Amino acid sequence: MESAYNEKIEHKINQEFQRLKGQCYLDHAGATLYSETQIRNICEDLCNNIFGNPHSLSLHSKHCTDIVDEVRNRILRHFHTSSAKYNLIFTSGATAAIRLLLENFDWEGDNEPEEDEFFDTVSSIYEPHNHRSAYVYTQSNHTSIIGGREIAAERGIDFFCLGYDESFSLFSGEVRRQNKTYSGNSLFAYPAQCNYSGRKYPLEWIEKVQNGVIDSYGMPRKRDRNSRWYVLLDAATYCATNDLDLSLFSPDFVCLSFYKIFGYPTGLGALLVRNKSAHVLRKTYFGGGTVEISLTGQKFHRFRRNLYDRFEDGTLPFLSIVALNHGLKTLERLDLNMKLISQHVFELARYAYNQMKALKHFNGENLIEFYADSDYTDISEQGGIVNFNLLRSNGQYIGYTEALHVANLHNIQFRTGCFCNSGACQRHLRLTDNDLKSHFEAGHVCGDTKDIISGRPTGSIRISFGYMTTSKNIDLLIQVLKDSFLETIPSQITTYNDSDGYTNGYSRITLKKIWTYPIKSCGAMEVESWRLNDKGLEYDREWMIVEETGVCLTQKKEPRMCLILPKLDLEKNTLTLTFRTGSDSITIPIYTDDYRNTEYDICESKVCGDRILGYDCGDEVSDWLSRHLNISGLRLIKQSNEDQRKIKAPKVNPNDGKLSLSNQAQYLLINEQSVRWLQKRIGTDDGIDLGTFAYRFRGNFLIEGTAEFSETHWSSLSIGPTEFKVDGPCGRCQMICIDQYTGEKNRKPIVELSRALNGKMRFGIYLSHLKINQNSILRVGDDIYVHYKQCNQ
Repeated sequence: MESAYNEKIEHKINQEFQRLKGQCYLDHAGATLYSETQIRNICEDLCNNIFGNPHSLSLHSKHCTDIVDEVRNRILRHFHTSSAKYNLIFTSGATAAIRLLLENFDWEGDNEPEEDEFFDTVSSIYEPHNHRSAYVYTQSNHTSIIGGREIAAERGIDFFCLGYDESFSLFSGEVRRQNKTYSGNSLFAYPAQCNYSGRKYPLEWIEKVQNGVIDSYGMPRKRDRNSRWYVLLDAATYCATNDLDLSLFSPDFVCLSFYKIFGYPTGLGALLVRNKSAHVLRKTYFGGGTVEISLTGQKFHRFRRNLYDRFEDGTLPFLSIVALNHGLKTLERLDLNMKLISQHVFELARYAYNQMKALKHFNGENLIEFYADSDYTDISEQGGIVNFNLLRSNGQYIGYTEALHVANLHNIQFRTGCFCNSGACQRHLRLTDNDLKSHFEAGHVCGDTKDIISGRPTGSIRISFGYMTTSKNIDLLIQVLKDSFLETIPSQITTYNDSDGYTNGYSRITLKKIWTYPIKSCGAMEVESWRLNDKGLEYDREWMIVEETGVCLTQKKEPRMCLILPKLDLEKNTLTLTFRTGSDSITIPIYTDDYRNTEYDICESKVCGDRILGYDCGDEVSDWLSRHLNISGLRLIKQSNEDQRKIKAPKVNPNDGKLSLSNQAQYLLINEQSVRWLQKRIGTDDGIDLGTFAYRFRGNFLIEGTAEFSETHWSSLSIGPTEFKVDGPCGRCQMICIDQYTGEKNRKPIVELSRALNGKMRFGIYLSHLKINQNSILRVGDDIYVHYKQCNQ
């Protein structure tokens, strides 16, 4: 593709993003990346200067105030405007800006107030509403805009959602009124660019709304509301890669987040307020720094006269604002401007769209289903986003979770789901309100991995581009899609259906192997017999390795963890760690009682969203782990006996049992025949050792003697004298792509598993024990008796 950059710019960008070598980052609509020089300059600035609280009057505070003011003005210049036309109110982000506006918007105001009236305490916005004001937004708005309707409704304001086609039809009409007497204020919110599809909305709508083009919308017999209309432009996605020129367009309010433009700092955004519209903001609450006077014993205060001073409650994040200055300087240093960036990301999106459109299966069916509102030929209509799902040759959807796992294996980062834009998602996926409600009842919520329900996708895949993205990133993605999902010949092996393998026969089922994993995400310890406790197999996943940040380390980040082989000696009460490719080992004591752990530090960490209480096992083992994994600052943590973590498996009451540091359930059972069935699909030509294939699934129990996938029909079972209930299927991720003997990755298992199970990506079943005692022991060779789910056949 033809680049929008010259060689000099490309070289500069490459020099400032060295950490992207071997990485393919395609989630810039989620958060763009900061340059390395940008961060170094921020750190140097902080190290060489003293920045005091702007509310103080010291020399350093005055210096900081001057910088904040200068950054405020530089941001306004970035959008081709000045303080003569707009006020910039710093917020914690675009969402906070939206909330600030909705909570302080004066729906009642009939006339513009006198200047001094701005500073009085106002309570009228909470009184019953007598006008026909309205809050109108488009179906393609971000969730944060939609959420504003709750504030409007609480004030008695009507709210309306404009559909995609409806909005374009409505704005094609002529303005129906001029110079009328107004009664009340109304607000229209729309995105400058949809964060779902990248569709750019006409900025000409701003003036049309202000002139009343939608004044009659939602009114009986299309009568006018006679309302004064204001526009909230959601520019969070747009201004990240486009030039928002406020000298040409005059929205009343603009919300944005700076990390989407500069990558850093996060937690800082702004609400731009047109000075002519400032009177419609009526503030009630006042925080530190926002008033000229307030009395503690009387309901008396006066707000400051500058709009931003009035609305920036408390101390500003002044160090983040200092950092923001270096984001602006970065674009200058790289010889970039927003028009050039806009052209760059558009060319990338067009290139990706055309390359992906050409991907077809052996039978001519498309691999890609696009969710687009343009044909990627017009930069005025399309931004740097491509949204899609994957299809099999038979037309079935490939779940976005499978695509995400495969992408992670190749260091490709993109976003999946609905991207906090349920309206655009619903429209493009052709889902009804009842469909969405049924998905929710089936357990699907925003941000989860339930990607397909009843054969239909619940979300999609979004790739998005920033100023540092290259065409090579897209080429890598295309190649991975070809290698992993494009079917070049008809499949010779049938897929597995739920009815396959179902049998109520009386074949002898036995326990073939028992594996315990003392350290979470490390190697397995195979045993002939083992005790049970209230959390599962004794000592199973009772330790974990955490990074310096306190985050639990797993094979998803460090595959070589599987090379750490733990061995428990219950007679000596020790745990010995050996590295598979090394000769040295380390032994630490096992403490079964918390009171014996007093020599070690108590600490907290997190596993699957749960806070974990545990004990640090000391410096010696930590140094050993750091040396063998080549990661500094690692610590080994043992779960405390007092930790009350509960089972998290699907369809399980969390009060049913305790849980160690495993992700979901007390036990994981794998059927050897199911493993063999999947082995046949993979074949012998993909560099996978079939002799150790079962170890990839990291189960506790391997059973033999039953048909493949018959375990999916069990409701309960007994192994020897111990009874278990089935807690549901085990959802799989890229962990099964890691050879547990070498630490090497191969994407074939997850791709074939998804194909075999029609995208469900489930393998093995979770179990929890029903009743145990101090003598409960399982042994290899134990007979297994199962109870089947009730099934209508």
